[in-house]
Amino acid sequence: MHIDGDLNHEGLNELALVYKNIKEPLTIDLSGLRTTDNSIVKTLRQMAREGVKLEGASPYLLLQLSDQDEAGLISYSLKL
Repeated sequence: MHIDGDLNHEGLNELALVYKNIKEPLTIDLSGLRTTDNSIVKTLRQMAREGVKLEGASPYLLLQLSDQDEAGLISYSLKL
């Protein structure tokens, strides 16, 4: 799955619905993501903990996703 542009709460709800109903491993390409907020970062972080692969994160988003993760659960599933 590829996210392009801004990810708002409406888009997050749609993403959560897809994630909930998919039966195979999910990879989300974040290379086109321009803006987000703390609640969306928190949701992406939780999805990564549950096995979703997050790829293409900008250095800033990568910092947001990993910065509050004291257990180191996120960094293994993120790729630039």
